[in-house]
Amino acid sequence: ELYKAGNIKDALKYALKASDEAEGLVEPKIHLAKLQIKRGYLQDAINVLEKLYSDISIPRKVKEIVLYELIDAYIAASKFKKVNNLLIAARINYTENIHKYYKAQSKYYIAKKEYVFAINKLQRAINSNPIDDSNFYELAKLYIKFHKYQKSKNVLKRAMDLDPSNVNFRITFAQIVYEMENSDAAISYLYN
Repeated sequence: ELYKAGNIKDALKYALKASDEAEGLVEPKIHLAKLQIKRGYLQDAINVLEKLYSDISIPRKVKEIVLYELIDAYIAASKFKKVNNLLIAARINYTENIHKYYKAQSKYYIAKKEYVFAINKLQRAINSNPIDDSNFYELAKLYIKFHKYQKSKNVLKRAMDLDPSNVNFRITFAQIVYEMENSDAAISYLYN
């Protein structure tokens, strides 16, 4: 709640306290690591997540969550060799959620500025899980980067069908309208 309200400092403080007090619980530690990544405390987040990932007592489903959070932390820290190793582990051990694997790969390729591969992985993520609006959004942003506005518009419309109230989707759509038409059309879109 504090994080959503923009009070990241207090959110981090309370997450740290919850993580310390709930020693046996994994969820507060994952939440703490997410906040640490947002604040730029990458090595602290990596330390928390590596410790959790190496814990053999964690259930398989929770370990998968930790794995993908650790991949995100490594990407944020530009530790691409470690990302690559975890992606291999994800591909071998967690094939039932292949969309998560493709999504993680797309983040990896975006971070490495290998956009053609990122587009391919996002398309695969969308095909394997067509209800994750974030994949459509990321793909639309990549199309914008290459000035493929019509493709971006089509993809973003699909994301907006899934979450019509998402402000970021609407702002990005207005950006596309601006590029394809003009500023008046974009402003008109935002006000409607």
